[in-house]
Amino acid sequence: EAQLREANDRYERVLAGVGAGLWDWDVPNHKVVYSPRWKALRGFAQHEVSDSETEWSSGIHPEDAPRVMAAVQAHFAGQTPVFAEEYRVRRKDGPWIWIADRGLAWRDAEGRVLRMTGSETDIMERKAAEEALRESERRFRQVAESLPQLVWTCEAGGPCDYLSPQWVRYTGKSEAEQLGYGWLEQLHPDDRQRTIAQWQATAAKGENFEIEFRIRRHDGAYRWFRTLAVPLRDEAGRVVKWFGSNTDVDDMKRVEDVVRRSEARWNAAIENFAAGAIIATEDEQVIYWNPAARE
Repeated sequence: EAQLREANDRYERVLAGVGAGLWDWDVPNHKVVYSPRWKALRGFAQHEVSDSETEWSSGIHPEDAPRVMAAVQAHFAGQTPVFAEEYRVRRKDGPWIWIADRGLAWRDAEGRVLRMTGSETDIMERKAAEEALRESERRFRQVAESLPQLVWTCEAGGPCDYLSPQWVRYTGKSEAEQLGYGWLEQLHPDDRQRTIAQWQATAAKGENFEIEFRIRRHDGAYRWFRTLAVPLRDEAGRVVKWFGSNTDVDDMKRVEDVVRRSEARWNAAIENFAAGAIIATEDEQVIYWNPAARE
């Protein structure tokens, strides 16, 4: 008896430490023993909860109840090793809270379920964090998918884990085909090696990434893009994510090329001009003279 009391005390301390509420279901008689913590999770005093199984079932959110009951029956039928579900239950004061429920059925020699015991834990903080993350993801996608650039994210080590619809439409390839390092296949062959070398070096150092390369369009044409990426760091300063964008600069590159060619032709003409030629500012400060003028 002393050993049993000691074991029970240890068990209760463990349960108190993890904040779990226990239940022990006498299935044939539709009776359940609910622990004090189980009742407290729902905001009830000890005397306010009977031993009826409806104390549990009636408190489940209507949207979750069919799924939870189906999971119980699947476990009773031996289709799952344990009963494990996350769902909402109503507190005495009105609000719904999320719990994680886990139980195991006990059967007789013929396989009939006699009892089922389990525990519940409050997972409201985790659910709130998950919802905050989902909302953050939604906001990011709304912004990313409204920009004229091709937007992407990568894991800390370098592999790509998100490509915006703009990128997919431009390349004509599915996102799945281009995740990881599949996007490299869309780069001009002359640009791939230097791009991956610079990207891997940047990812290793955690520095900002800036480069220009050509990306193949869905019709086979290549256009120049300027790529910028910055790292997102955790509280310890470790890189946890990369956010990047590609801006189409092909028209600008073509204009720059035309200007360079024009300047080259102009310089060649002036240099070879037989007569002297001098270029000066409005205040007569000479900024250039060709060889004939220097002579």
